[in-house]
Amino acid sequence: IINMLRKKEPFLIGVSGGISSGKSSVCKKIIEELAKLNKQHQKHILIISLDSFYKNLTEEDRLKAERGEINLDHPDAFDEELAYNTLIELIKGKPVEIPVYDKKNYSLSPRPIQIVNDEITDVLIIEGILVFYYPKIRDLCQMKLFVDCDADTRLSRRVLRDMKEFNRPLEQI
Repeated sequence: IINMLRKKEPFLIGVSGGISSGKSSVCKKIIEELAKLNKQHQKHILIISLDSFYKNLTEEDRLKAERGEINLDHPDAFDEELAYNTLIELIKGKPVEIPVYDKKNYSLSPRPIQIVNDEITDVLIIEGILVFYYPKIRDLCQMKLFVDCDADTRLSRRVLRDMKEFNRPLEQI
């Protein structure tokens, strides 16, 4: 009876891979397939991007980022502790605030997204290029998916995306 009263923890899936490798597409496919399998009981799925946990840049660093002088794909660019603690709170079923990162302006929004876990999260997905780099985050994942994609394909996807969505010059990309 005690086991029945305990809150069920979500199944945590880590999805990693190179930039523009198709991580978001894999996450969408997971959601589609879970929906097909669970027509009677809809699974509550939450996807979090590691990009939400970029460290806040100073104005000087933001200007450097705009000039392409800072590597935002480096592990030091992310707030590992905040990402880890947020995942732990979600696993415990507690409400959290997820930072909102504006890739176009290299800045954090002053208004984070509030997630209130009033529904039981069945599946929690954390996706990002460095999800498996951080041991504490990697060890939380019960399933680890690495999306492998040819480097030339990834580069062409990134160039097209960054020029279209973020209006970045080729030299900066």
